Amino acid sequence: MNDRIDLEALHYYLSYKYVPSPHTIYQGKQKQPLFDSSSLQFSPVLELAESQIIDRLDILFQQAVKNVLSDQPAIFLSGGIDSALIAAVASRLTERRIQTFNLVFAPDIETDKKRKDKEYARQLVVQFGTRHREGLLTLKSFQTGLPSVLQIIGEPYACNMSMYFICEFAREYVNTVIAGDWADELFGSYEDHKQAALHPEQAPSQIRYAASIFSDEDKQELYSEMIRQKAQAYSTREHLKHYFQNLSARDPVNRMLEGWFRSVFPDNTLMPVIKLSRAHGIEVRSPYADPELVDFVTKIPGHLKIREGETKYIMKQLALRYLPEKFVFREKEFFTPPLLSLATASESYIRSILSPVRLKKHGYFKEEYVAKLLDTFFKQPTEPLSYKIWTLAAFQVWYDVNAD
Repeated sequence: MNDRIDLEALHYYLSYKYVPSPHTIYQGKQKQPLFDSSSLQFSPVLELAESQIIDRLDILFQQAVKNVLSDQPAIFLSGGIDSALIAAVASRLTERRIQTFNLVFAPDIETDKKRKDKEYARQLVVQFGTRHREGLLTLKSFQTGLPSVLQIIGEPYACNMSMYFICEFAREYVNTVIAGDWADELFGSYEDHKQAALHPEQAPSQIRYAASIFSDEDKQELYSEMIRQKAQAYSTREHLKHYFQNLSARDPVNRMLEGWFRSVFPDNTLMPVIKLSRAHGIEVRSPYADPELVDFVTKIPGHLKIREGETKYIMKQLALRYLPEKFVFREKEFFTPPLLSLATASESYIRSILSPVRLKKHGYFKEEYVAKLLDTFFKQPTEPLSYKIWTLAAFQVWYDVNAD
């Protein structure tokens, strides 16, 4: 198995939690990205008043929602603004009762934010009169499902696995569902996007590198003697730079978003949505992916996407036409499993996966480093450490499945 692993791909995976196209985890094999970012143009920026932009955005979004509505309308309703706005517009466009689905979490892994998301989703259900169902993710179902997720992805992957579990539940009722994908990337929502607005003087690739799960320096400590020297030929810092070359965008926020569509979006956003939903026979549609809407939003100036630290500013102004403020201006977790609480509740499971016996199967990582990482986390859990642990654990589970 080891002679088939591409060390460069592994090196990038440990930073990103996914293997970036055109690399694959296997030597001598490449993959085509599922999205051609060259179709996006972030300039020239719109020279319209804010109110005019919102008016046009409103028209385009209504049409985009209309385009994805099926005879049996169904929406993944998580309680956040992306899906709430879809539900609000869809409820005005169809007389049919909309079905909504949400992934909720068992008490031992549910965080305060996830609990609030669930309650807000339930309030939206009341407001729009949808037929709502909740799929429960337990610690056991996550652990049982992880190998299946990795087999479907076909490579190590340690990020958004929620689509697998919500589609596994929803397939009993529907085969087409509307989701809010693309909104975060188009309007600016992630920490990197905020940092680009806060620090316009910084190169976007530097901001992205600072968000690495394992930095190049971390990996030199993680790697075993067997591969440390070979891995010195690879640099995540340098790899990131090519995504931000020859950008059409001119302002810091849009430059980050354009680079994000080139790098993160194809393999960390779009790919799992497509693969994990199709594995359950479900077609996921997003109005935010509507070509005319995308072309318009990419040209909205960055300062109208993130304003004074408020993410998705212009989208929220549109949402106020359809939703009460409490649904618009609220902090929400992203549509991902709560990795920190999953890790803290999975000590024996994780220690088993990352045991010296299993690490020896490939010999890529120092057993002492991994043991120290686990001890540090379980004594004082933090979110950044949980990302490191799940990144290693997902690789190990993938390796074990494929080696066997």
